[in-house]
Amino acid sequence: MRRRIHDEALPCCGIENKTPVTPDALSLLYEEHPAAKNICNHITREPPSRICLSGLSGSSHAFAAAGVFNRMLRTANPAANGPAHQLFVLPDREQAEYFHGDMSILTGAMRTLYLPDPRDGRGNRGAHHALEPLNAISTSPAPLALVTYSAALAASVPSRM
Repeated sequence: MRRRIHDEALPCCGIENKTPVTPDALSLLYEEHPAAKNICNHITREPPSRICLSGLSGSSHAFAAAGVFNRMLRTANPAANGPAHQLFVLPDREQAEYFHGDMSILTGAMRTLYLPDPRDGRGNRGAHHALEPLNAISTSPAPLALVTYSAALAASVPSRM
């Protein structure tokens, strides 16, 4: 007989519950994990540290990033200008789109923006879509997560002709 995951205890997470696990509950586990606190400490240091997570697969990258992002929102010190925007650069367009989708669910769609390659699309439409998230970041008082990929960033750099 097959049992569904929400009918069993989840010893790896310390949850013994018979209700379905929601994205918010999973995100909270990552947010409260000691590693998230450690990462937040490294990011908020002067000068900030660069962080690279390894050994993760699938959506666990987004869960870890959302946990840190949400923790920084929750524990922000308003006297110290609060949390800053966060930039996530993925290797390619497909990975960035999946990561953006996961982050939108875990942090809220209004807090996560996607920066596409301005060369994508037809005519000025691609450039317009690339400017929207940059405009949102420059005008938003709340911290936002910007997700992009290396080719999109490279396309935004003017050539030295």
